[in-house]
This record gives sequence, structure tokens and C-alpha cells, in this order.
Amino acid sequence: MDDPSTLSLEKSFLETLVSSDLPDVGLTKTGISVSDRLFTEKVLRFLGPVSKYSQAQREEFFHSLDAGETMAPPSKLAHVVYMTRRYDEMIDWYQKVFEARLQYQNPALAFLTYDNEHRFAFGNMNVFNPDGVEQDSNAKIGVNHVGYTYPNVGELLNTYDRLKQLGITPYWRVHHGVTLSMYYRDPDGNRMEFQVDCCANAEEAHAFMHSDAFAANPVGVDVDFDSLLVQYKSGVPMERLLVPPDGPAAQIP
Repeated sequence: MDDPSTLSLEKSFLETLVSSDLPDVGLTKTGISVSDRLFTEKVLRFLGPVSKYSQAQREEFFHSLDAGETMAPPSKLAHVVYMTRRYDEMIDWYQKVFEARLQYQNPALAFLTYDNEHRFAFGNMNVFNPDGVEQDSNAKIGVNHVGYTYPNVGELLNTYDRLKQLGITPYWRVHHGVTLSMYYRDPDGNRMEFQVDCCANAEEAHAFMHSDAFAANPVGVDVDFDSLLVQYKSGVPMERLLVPPDGPAAQIP
């Protein structure tokens, strides 16, 4: 490119992405130079669903660039958690509107899905805080947090490490049984969960949510992310990092 500081892409780059026939050649073999990784990534994400290039080819392209210049993003928006004093009414409404089905319910918590994992969770404030007046931030009715899923525990721990170096640390680190999770607050106090799935598939997660272990402790156990990060960097297999630790039920902060 004439000016490597610009955010534009050469016309030949887009033409190659859209029309070039490279059935057995990755994008790194096209000889295309890219000045701005983030803008290029957005273009590829936009073209991805309709592009003839496979996921493996796109990954090869990204791996050819300097991976240290960008963060590992979440792979999907996982769920939304609502706190409510209209517990049964909310569950009924979401079942009707989304044609969702119950994955799990007790008097305090309910999990609904419209595909293969829980998308909505409801906390019954009449159980958690029966005398509350919604002044404490943890007692408020409404969205409790939004969950984001990472592809694997390595990327979750790398995100923890990167944010910690920026002075951003989670207010809660917990193993929920079905997920390993860390919770953050943004400057306005909005809460979000960064998680990685600990079950091999939706069926395994569904079975765990109906187990005696989950009934006895549906919240999970506090975990030490610094210890997990050290283990990850020392080469401990990722599947071992997902094993829930022993310990008492965590307190919801």
C-alpha cells in the first residue's frame, strides 16, 4: 500500500478475497500485504459467512500476522441473567416469546434455553433478598450480568493476564461446574462474565445441571486464577485446568 498508516485496503485485496480461485492455497500464499490488522479482521469477519474460503484458510491468514497486536475476542455472547421479583411471570414470558424450555429450576434460580445451552437465567429476588428495597447494586431488579464465552481456557487465562497488566481485575473468580468464569464491572458498574465451557457438549452440561452435585451447590466454588495462569504457562494440559476444585460453596458477591 502507498500509505501503510491508512485504514484502507487495496482494491486488489478485496477482489482477491471475493473472486480469486484458490481451492488448495491459503490466503497467506496470495502475497497480499495488509496495513491494518484490526480493520482487515473486520472485513474478513464480514465476508466470512459468504466467502468461499474455509475457516482453516482464514485462520492461516491471521496466524501469518503479528498475533501480539490484538486480543483474543470472545467466541460468542453466551447468556443474560435477570434478577426479578416477578419470577414465575418472567419465566412464563420468556418461554412464550422465545419458545424457550426450562433446563433447570428451583425456587431461587431458573435457566432457559432456545438452542443447546442456557441463554436466559433468572434469579428470584424474593428468595435472595426478601426484604430488599433495591438500593444495593446487588439487590437491583433487572440485568444482573451478560456472559461472554471464550473458545478455550487458554484464551480466557490470556485475557485475564492481559487485563490484569492493565490494572483491570475481576471482582469474582469462580468455577460454576459447567463453566470456569471471571466477572468484571465496567466504569458504570455493569457486570459481565467471561467464561469457558467445562463440559464436552450440551448434553453433558444438561446432565450436570440435573445432578445431585449441582442441586447441592448451584453457584460453584471460588478459584485462584493466578494459580491457573501459572499452571497454564508451565504447560499443564488445558483439560486439567477445567477440573473444578474442592471447596465450600462460593458466596455471590
